[in-house]
Amino acid sequence: MFSIKKLIIVFHGWVLLVFTSCAIAGDYLQASSSITQMANTSPTMVTMDMVDASKGITLDRDGSITIKNSGAYFIVAAPQVGRAGKGSFGCFDLWLRVNDEDVDNSNVQLCNDKGSKAKDVIVSQSILFLKADDVLTLMMSTDNTVSYLAIEAIKPAGEPLVPSIIFSMFMVD
Repeated sequence: MFSIKKLIIVFHGWVLLVFTSCAIAGDYLQASSSITQMANTSPTMVTMDMVDASKGITLDRDGSITIKNSGAYFIVAAPQVGRAGKGSFGCFDLWLRVNDEDVDNSNVQLCNDKGSKAKDVIVSQSILFLKADDVLTLMMSTDNTVSYLAIEAIKPAGEPLVPSIIFSMFMVD
């Protein structure tokens, strides 16, 4: 079961949907990472080391995700992309894999100019039908290792951790 109560507001011709409550009766997982992880030119699996909430989905020790129940899942992966040092121009990519096969149309990319210390959250989202015992992984890469692009875990003084990635998924059908 999946239900959402919403309030529709019209403002100067724009329709805004405001979600006031949400009920998810199916399986779900929210996981994150406290680890800064450097991207490489070959695909590298993203490590997640913290489970924030879960039901029916397992975050394995290596950071992969094992599905217990078949169904359609809404998936959101949001890495905090930055640089681990001064670097040259480079692009960072993040995408999904299921059972060691890349998922079509799941890749997102952020490119940083030489010397840029900009940080940004990029979002990959998908709806996928997954079967029981499927294994989902998040992959990352860069086109230039001397760009020093990474997903960064940041601990501001007196504030909660900024995880290097926040990952959420829930069954919609």
